[in-house]
Amino acid sequence: MSPPPSVLLFELEGIVADTRAARRAALDEALRALDVRLAPQLIATCADGHDEHDATALALAASQRLTQRAFDDTDVELAALRAARAFEARLAHGVTLVPRAREALLALAARVRLGVVTRLSPVVADRVLTLAGLDAVVASVIARGPQPVGARWPTADVYRGAARRLAVAGRVAPEAVVVLSDTPHALDAAREAGLRAVAVGDGATDATSDARLASVHALTYDALVDLLASRGVHDS
Repeated sequence: MSPPPSVLLFELEGIVADTRAARRAALDEALRALDVRLAPQLIATCADGHDEHDATALALAASQRLTQRAFDDTDVELAALRAARAFEARLAHGVTLVPRAREALLALAARVRLGVVTRLSPVVADRVLTLAGLDAVVASVIARGPQPVGARWPTADVYRGAARRLAVAGRVAPEAVVVLSDTPHALDAAREAGLRAVAVGDGATDATSDARLASVHALTYDALVDLLASRGVHDS
């Protein structure tokens, strides 16, 4: 039987900040620089729950299927860099917070130690936590710094390190650490690290996870325990 959760590592995007519109607009802008135009629904499918590299690769692959125009790895990398810059520029003008996520996480902080592992930059991550009023209860923040082009992030080692940071005394059992994320890659990395993973939102539908959650807005500690025990889906 798995121990009860004692550490909760969560992604800011999709959990605390609703960045879908900014991600979609940034991807569209980067694609248009390559003279690629995709329907809004296809842009959303590629952008939601993926980092800039994966979103761009998906979008250019979709465009190639539709138009037979070929794209190489350089096209993907350059468009991903444009998308990343455009995304950061949009967030500089404001961040949309997920309704009631703050209240749910504040309540969870009374039962578990909270940490953040996010694909947002350190500056934006700090801004989101401050705007949400969660900076005082989050014990550790690991934000994505400069990475080699095309590097996958976070890795299993990132999650292992985050879990070690939040161990109250000595080691914390991996099974006592729960990861909340909206990205398939992050959820896979968490499971590779031996941690339990909960997929949040629609963007992580193609990920392997221990349970699924529509949103954190109504999540309580008891509901989290029940969700993991049943490996179920929480829609409220």
